[in-house]
Amino acid sequence: MVIPMGGMGTPMVGPPPAELQHRFRIIRLCILAMVFSIFCQVIAGILLNRLWAALLESLNVILISIIGSFLMNDDPTLGKVYQFFMQTCLQSCQDQCQGGMSCLLPFILCNVITAVLNIILNGVIGNIINIFRQLSTLAPVNFVGAVIFLVASIVALTAQIVGAVYGYLAYRDARDSGVTATPGTWGNNAGAGGGGGLARNWRANDRDTEMDQPTARPATGFQAFGGTGTRLGSG
Repeated sequence: MVIPMGGMGTPMVGPPPAELQHRFRIIRLCILAMVFSIFCQVIAGILLNRLWAALLESLNVILISIIGSFLMNDDPTLGKVYQFFMQTCLQSCQDQCQGGMSCLLPFILCNVITAVLNIILNGVIGNIINIFRQLSTLAPVNFVGAVIFLVASIVALTAQIVGAVYGYLAYRDARDSGVTATPGTWGNNAGAGGGGGLARNWRANDRDTEMDQPTARPATGFQAFGGTGTRLGSG
């Protein structure tokens, strides 16, 4: 049975299909870039003596990275993060946290919301420009920390925007192609009935053929076992 994917929020299941691998290669790079930005934020926080603030500012990126690891749970690298959560804090809800394409829409929404809030409310672009202007006045340690912080901010924001765009493109392509009710099976599989269905159809055709064949009827006046046979020993 094919489930039409006509609107936003339509459930998707299974791993990313092969037809969308060119989209998910970019999404994977965006997730890895976010993980890289988290490490840069931590290092910058240590150098600038603002580790706690750096961790708080990285919470949204950490959340998106976790969602991304669930989305790419069949990836050799990101799948290890998924397995870690499944074997530890999320062990009791493995049936509800199957990952894969079911995490695509949350991944898109979290990227969009985080990027918009950072640009509009937090003024991340203005902060980047101001730090660039102040680099020449900073001490060496603070200079290195500020540069790392700039790299982390630019990489995280870029990865969120690109991840949201390519996530939507993947969602659109998946919606247009359709997804079957069986996890991991994509596209319109009408006519792929499997070996069991083929055997059943074959047997049904045989029965129809047998029913269509005329049944041989005995000749007029003939009675089964009505003849007089010769007995052994009879004269």
